Amino acid sequence: MLKIARWCLDHRKKVVVIWVLVAVLTTVIAQAAGRNYATNFTLPGTESQRALNLLKREFPTQGGDIDTIVFHTSSGTIYAPHVRGAIEPLLARVARMSHVATVVSPYNSVRGRLQVSPDRRTAFASIFYDKPPNQLAQSTGTPVLDAVHGVHVPGLRVAAGGQVIENAEGFSVGPATAVGALAALVILLITFGSLIAAGMPLIAAAFGLVTGVAIIGLLTHVTAMPNVTTELALMIGLGVGIDYALFIVTRFREAHGRLGDVRESVLEAMDTSGRAVLLAGTTVVIALLGMFVTGVSFMYGLAIGSVIAVLFTMLASLTLLPALLSRFGARLVRPTRAAARREAAGKAPRESFWRRWSEVVRAHPLILTVAALAVMVAIVIPVGGLRLANSDAGNDPANTSTRQAYDLVAKGFGPGFNGPLSLVAEIHGRSGAAALRPVGSAVRATSDVAAVTAPRISPSGAVAVIQVYPRSAPQAVAT
Repeated sequence: MLKIARWCLDHRKKVVVIWVLVAVLTTVIAQAAGRNYATNFTLPGTESQRALNLLKREFPTQGGDIDTIVFHTSSGTIYAPHVRGAIEPLLARVARMSHVATVVSPYNSVRGRLQVSPDRRTAFASIFYDKPPNQLAQSTGTPVLDAVHGVHVPGLRVAAGGQVIENAEGFSVGPATAVGALAALVILLITFGSLIAAGMPLIAAAFGLVTGVAIIGLLTHVTAMPNVTTELALMIGLGVGIDYALFIVTRFREAHGRLGDVRESVLEAMDTSGRAVLLAGTTVVIALLGMFVTGVSFMYGLAIGSVIAVLFTMLASLTLLPALLSRFGARLVRPTRAAARREAAGKAPRESFWRRWSEVVRAHPLILTVAALAVMVAIVIPVGGLRLANSDAGNDPANTSTRQAYDLVAKGFGPGFNGPLSLVAEIHGRSGAAALRPVGSAVRATSDVAAVTAPRISPSGAVAVIQVYPRSAPQAVAT
């Protein structure tokens, strides 16, 4: 560790330049290549996976994602000439697009009757892709979005939804990461009382994260990564990156108080806290790689992305941070004006807030232990009502097409139409096909079922699929 630290101190300009170049180049290359997120969710041995495997085997041209184009008119019905004249050419255009196996129009009197709302103001068309989203390029849904956005009819709202469309809309970090970084800066300012001391952990973490996110974007072309990978990596990377840099900066300031020399203080900080950071980072990486043991392929991409973020923030803390400390470390330990005046007056240095607080804790251990436990219990109580499930388009930002399509469907048909259930049956001969009727009737009579489609029979005649629409939303407990 000391050899690495000495090299970074002796070549601090080179270290900073290398990090800047790596961050810029990887970001530029990642932007040029684009991101190709893919959600490859499989659960071997489950009934739902067996159903998906049957669909993939028996419906080879329609075994992919099912997306939707939803439209709502505020005047008249969907059968009005101005609405139909805009939608039918749109659907015909989409049907000719790459990887689209077929488009089921709501104007189809046989297959599309459930795709028209009771008030006939809202309808949706189903787009059947020939491959799952994880096997399609991220830009596959872009032509659909362009076509939808190209419809301009007064009183007509059109939106597209589905996994392929969601992938095409691209990645957006949103304000959460910026809010987290700002909160971290405020906490560090309170802790250190200096903008430079507070900013240095953030700078080191930022360079590691920018590089890590760019490499994650490039890796989406190599392996399947869900579209939440970058957000998860940023969340973990921001936390550990600031934490690791904070260890080193704190130890540097302590060492400088004894040694009085910036270089020696940096070396001591790296020889102590630096080793701890290396051990901690390696432990986190190994723990994240433990996701591969689950056997759930969906977790693999999340693990790789998180490992990349942790790895690069750790490297930034062990190389870039000591280089910055050797240049700006003297400012971090410069006494404040108040401290300088007290020293000039011969007064003892004022004790820090944290030292005074530690004295309070030592004087009242029992009371503060009980109070701390009460606060912890209060924070933990909501976990009892926590439900873990998959998110859907209802969680997307309001300005996305997928969220607008979700809201239009929920308003026009009911929330359950955003999460149809697939009932897959293996059938044998005419007796098997005949048995589908009572099955469909029984499901239709089941409480909380809004609608049931007619069976679709596979080309081989061996498998049938029925779509079941619940009355409740995809994430509702009732569903």
